[in-house]
Amino acid sequence: MNGLAERVAVSLPKSVVERLEKVRIHLRINRSKLFLFALLTYLDRIIEPGDRKLEKTYREIEGTDKELLAHFSDSYKNLPEYAD
Repeated sequence: MNGLAERVAVSLPKSVVERLEKVRIHLRINRSKLFLFALLTYLDRIIEPGDRKLEKTYREIEGTDKELLAHFSDSYKNLPEYAD
């Protein structure tokens, strides 16, 4: 962090706060650090406007899946049927 901070007030269900407290105590960090870590982790996983990295990754996975299915589909034709 660059040293600048802004206070933010949020209301959370008591059950969530209790879970957060358990994690915070276990990790031995204060609430601010726990919230910062959690929010940054979440923000790193979602697509932000203009961020196409995740979208590109999904397209690559889809392409790889199709290649693997095409490559191995003939191998599975000779397997016996599954019996319950």
